[in-house]
Amino acid sequence: MRNTKANPAKFWRTCCVAASAAMLLAAPALAYESAGDYTYQHEQIASADTPRSFGGAISDAWITSKVKTRLIFEPGIAPLSMNVDTRDGIVTLFGSISTEDGKLAAGAEAMKVAGVKIVENELQVVPTTAAKRIEKSDGAIRDSVQQRLAERPALKHDDIDVEVANGVVRLSGSVAQSGDRMIALSLARATEGVRSVVDGLSVEQQG
Repeated sequence: MRNTKANPAKFWRTCCVAASAAMLLAAPALAYESAGDYTYQHEQIASADTPRSFGGAISDAWITSKVKTRLIFEPGIAPLSMNVDTRDGIVTLFGSISTEDGKLAAGAEAMKVAGVKIVENELQVVPTTAAKRIEKSDGAIRDSVQQRLAERPALKHDDIDVEVANGVVRLSGSVAQSGDRMIALSLARATEGVRSVVDGLSVEQQG
């Protein structure tokens, strides 16, 4: 007559084999999900943000936003006195900052953002004690440059922004043709009080 009582040792071995088989079958799926989670945590890009363009590159607007965020939380940097501009992954920092260490820190923080290819650090170091005086002078230079640009008929339909930091002028925006770009840069350089000019203009059509 056969023994109908279960053998505890045999039953336990059977359970272990079944459990091991189940884990092996599930392993690929678990590994795939874990890798996906890690990727999103590393990039810290929420899918709803859609930071990538149709070409797959991280968008310039997304990079600019992330750079500004990093600068806000970095000690010793005053992001409200500087401008962040991104074009094709190239970040330009422009404005004024109180120390050379702060300028270097701002450039280093900008470079940490995903998608940044190059950081053009055009920040001007201005001691706090001289900031107010220089700010007034920069305001007058900006007004003069804007007036000279407005008076030139060839630039009437161009979209040019003027920023000044410690006598350094940065022109950004867009112009209709390369000739307009050269006119704008020449007018800015010839303005009294201007130390140098940073070219941030884009040309809509070559000519």
